[in-house]
Amino acid sequence: MKKHFLFIFLLVGVFCNLHSLEMDTKDVIAIVNELDSLLLIDDLTKEQVSEIQNSIAKIKNIIKKEENIYEFSRIYTDLEFESIIFKIKENWPYKTQRIFLQRLTYSSYFTMNQIKNIITIFEFMDDKKDASKLLLPRVIDPENVNVIYDIFWTIGDKDFINSLIPIRK
Repeated sequence: MKKHFLFIFLLVGVFCNLHSLEMDTKDVIAIVNELDSLLLIDDLTKEQVSEIQNSIAKIKNIIKKEENIYEFSRIYTDLEFESIIFKIKENWPYKTQRIFLQRLTYSSYFTMNQIKNIITIFEFMDDKKDASKLLLPRVIDPENVNVIYDIFWTIGDKDFINSLIPIRK
């Protein structure tokens, strides 16, 4: 009972002093990246992953409100990206994979090669186009769009892809 009281007391103290905390933007992004890395832990059940994702989202919302930071970005290393590809492949059918992609694109940016690797996982063109709608607005190297033109090779498909890529100023 004493442990629970102490925990609650500390939690209340932290939230009461939250407004007086000063964090550098780099610190906040580092915290968010560490939170995201929790999702890459192997041997988690789907329920555990879901609980972790919900907790991460709540913590990010608190940080955003306190620090007025509205965009956290992350670019994945090759090793992290391999793990992401594995998780996408194991979460079929596409509806489940789409949920994973939505969560992933919330805080991530991708290279065209990474987007191509993700899109080629999907068998049906409609799924590939839907995944493109999620991923292409988060591309960091739009000048390399030709990398995915071998997947989308008709003029109509290329126009569709080009309409999804953000215009750089």
